[in-house]
Amino acid sequence: MSNRQLTQLQRDLVAVARVLEERGWCCGKFENDRGNVCIGKAVSIAIGHNSEARHAVVRALIGVIGGDSIIRWNDQICPSGKVAIATIYHAAELEQL
Repeated sequence: MSNRQLTQLQRDLVAVARVLEERGWCCGKFENDRGNVCIGKAVSIAIGHNSEARHAVVRALIGVIGGDSIIRWNDQICPSGKVAIATIYHAAELEQL
């Protein structure tokens, strides 16, 4: 994704994707023994304690994945880290439209 005038939400989504790229993805736990993280933990790491920003990121992701829980999607539907990362980048791209 290009760095051209990204909104704060887009920057936050990109930050979440980068956490997964750097740490690796896991499911069934927030963090496994190797330090890989689920999408929910990646949001917490990337966004920190800013609840408004966290809610915006979660809403953007749910807009792409459907349902009502990014944790459920991560653990029960998402087949791989590559898909998780691509989905997050896709959510950021949709925010441009």
